[in-house]
Amino acid sequence: MKKYFMKDSGEELKFGDMIELDFTKDTSDGHTCHHHLECKFIPGLIPMLLEQGIIEEKEFENKNNDTPDDNCLETAQMIMSTLEIIANKVKQMDDKITDLNKIVKKLQHNATKSA
Repeated sequence: MKKYFMKDSGEELKFGDMIELDFTKDTSDGHTCHHHLECKFIPGLIPMLLEQGIIEEKEFENKNNDTPDDNCLETAQMIMSTLEIIANKVKQMDDKITDLNKIVKKLQHNATKSA
């Protein structure tokens, strides 16, 4: 499993982390050109950040047999199960509300008849 670290601080980066990039450099005419960028660390930035020497890549052996995909699948299945339970409860409540509305209409009809 590959992990990425900021070269200057050694801080491990995870996708979605906010990173601050400093591309400040001296120009040929003696001025300093300041370029600061704050952005999220995403996979698409990796080649550029490696090329610029801002991050370094290290390979680690995955000691955990569960892959992130397995964890995501398990979590997704739990969410889907919970959503099904909620949907069933909402359907039951909707049926009860429909029945109650019918009873209320009958009562209103009977009340207007006897008045």
